Amino acid sequence: MAQALVSGAAEEQIREIKPECISEEIKASINRRGKRPELFWLYLFEAVSKLKELIEKVRERVAEAKEERLEFPVRSPLAAKYQQLESIQRKLDDQNEAIFNRELELGRVRNELACATGIFKRKERKDLQEQVDSLKQQVASMKRWLSGIVREHGYETVQEFMQEYQAARKEYKAYRAAVEEWRRRTEAKGFMDMQLREAKKRTEEREEYRGYRSSGRGAR
Repeated sequence: MAQALVSGAAEEQIREIKPECISEEIKASINRRGKRPELFWLYLFEAVSKLKELIEKVRERVAEAKEERLEFPVRSPLAAKYQQLESIQRKLDDQNEAIFNRELELGRVRNELACATGIFKRKERKDLQEQVDSLKQQVASMKRWLSGIVREHGYETVQEFMQEYQAARKEYKAYRAAVEEWRRRTEAKGFMDMQLREAKKRTEEREEYRGYRSSGRGAR
């Protein structure tokens, strides 16, 4: 009895075993066979068996309850910030692409300037040099604006932002992986719960059928 109580069985459930397994069975036996005290140990054995069955059921419920506690993963503050940081990163990427395109244009004009030789291309060289100077200023201004983008969001430098962005991305990926694992385990558990419910239903139907047959024999 103590083991059953420690396992979590209600005392009322345990006390029901004696009248159910002994008193009722003895009465039924007397009605069928008359008084036969030698069968007492058989009924006692059945009571012990039922107590063990109760303990096992309680243990299964405790194990199931532990398994059911599949808590949804919690996002860290840095992982929660990732979406905001990702939008800033996209601005930086767009600016970098614009700088790259402007630098390509600068390289092309410089090549044209290098090829503009001879006394008759003096005016062309002047125009090309002006283009080179203008493009260099534009590129420098666009690079400065990279720092301006992150400063708008509270970061002193692009490097400072990138350090936090990389850390946030790592934590966010770990969080998403944990969510996927939680979803996989939850779906698997749902399938197992369905299988257990069906098995329990089949068992209950068999027990009901046995009870019906027993009552039928008693009536005859």
